[in-house]
Amino acid sequence: MRLLPWIGLTLATALPAQTPAPVAAVDPATPVPITTFAELPLLESPSLSPDGTRLMAKGAVNGKQVLLLTSLIDTKQNHTMAAPENTDINWWR
Repeated sequence: MRLLPWIGLTLATALPAQTPAPVAAVDPATPVPITTFAELPLLESPSLSPDGTRLMAKGAVNGKQVLLLTSLIDTKQNHTMAAPENTDINWWR
């Protein structure tokens, strides 16, 4: 738990310092492809572990839904667990 304030402080100071990428002009009359609305979100429903050292979330890797488990302490400890074909990840514990 002692690292949580440092993580927040690091994110709060590092993120605003980054300059956003230039955005190309978009014609509002151009239709948006329907596939854009069908894409899975990159990260959804993140949950922090009780001790504040791990993060679990539902995400998408190569168009497939997976559970992502990431250590906030050791960046080498990242795990993904794919859902079986034609299933949806609705909840986890």
